[in-house]
Amino acid sequence: MRSQAQSCDEDANEPIDLQVSRFLASRSIALVLMGVPGIYLLSLFGSRNDVKAVLEGKNPRLINRRTICKEACNSILDKEAPVLDAGAGASKFIDYLVDHSYENVIAVDISEMALHKTRERLGEEKSRKVIWIIDDITKPAHVDQLSEIDLWHDRALLHFLTGDKERQM
Repeated sequence: MRSQAQSCDEDANEPIDLQVSRFLASRSIALVLMGVPGIYLLSLFGSRNDVKAVLEGKNPRLINRRTICKEACNSILDKEAPVLDAGAGASKFIDYLVDHSYENVIAVDISEMALHKTRERLGEEKSRKVIWIIDDITKPAHVDQLSEIDLWHDRALLHFLTGDKERQM
């Protein structure tokens, strides 16, 4: 644990124990706040801001943390675990899950057309391995009927839920 934590912020001029305590406290607070559905995986894995992308692309929004290697999920998630991709659209994350033998994959999007494109890309055989749900996350008719979800994945969907009612879901 110590070597992993040190590599997360090697530029810090403070003891590693303080860094770990601060991280755990911030995550504990986030978990009890309404509208925060869980732990931000980039934070959990200690992903650093992508300064190089900003400097090369000249776009400050590129500072968002580097993309986690999808294989990181394999180390913490059982293949039988229910994985929901909210706002799945035409995302290739569904392809990754199916190709890596995840057995309980749920793709949710408000757009039937976006999900249809993903189904076409996957092909008939692979598409049968996915539960496809057309639903509006802000007014769920189906998603809220799901039982347990081990991993809720969304690329940026939750950032758009800004109203009081949306954050209380």
